[in-house]
Amino acid sequence: MEKKDIALKFVIPLNSLSTIIKNCDTIQNYDSSNSCSKRLKTCAYEDVDEAVLKWIHTMRDKNVPISGSFIIEKYLQFAKALEYDEFRGGNGWLEKFKGRHGIMAKVISGECKDVDDIDSGNWIRLNK
Repeated sequence: MEKKDIALKFVIPLNSLSTIIKNCDTIQNYDSSNSCSKRLKTCAYEDVDEAVLKWIHTMRDKNVPISGSFIIEKYLQFAKALEYDEFRGGNGWLEKFKGRHGIMAKVISGECKDVDDIDSGNWIRLNK
């Protein structure tokens, strides 16, 4: 089947079909990542992005609270270490970073890891 026939079948312009075919691997990888967003979100400094994300997960595992300005500061440190001097960081960048990785600000109780599911289930039943 020719590209022209495929474009007619799916009612899309021929140049859009060519772009889809050219980016086929990227589209398939994005689809298999179970993302809920409609757009392919990319980052100029993927290695720095990945390093900061790993750092955030490490800090969260240790129950260390992390502010937005602290994330920006850490990103700047990683960017400088990897010689990306042109990165400036800001609130706009921070919101996009959080959106790319599904990061939300939540208040965490200091004793959240000390309560097990059985205790919380009993509490819910008793307090209905």
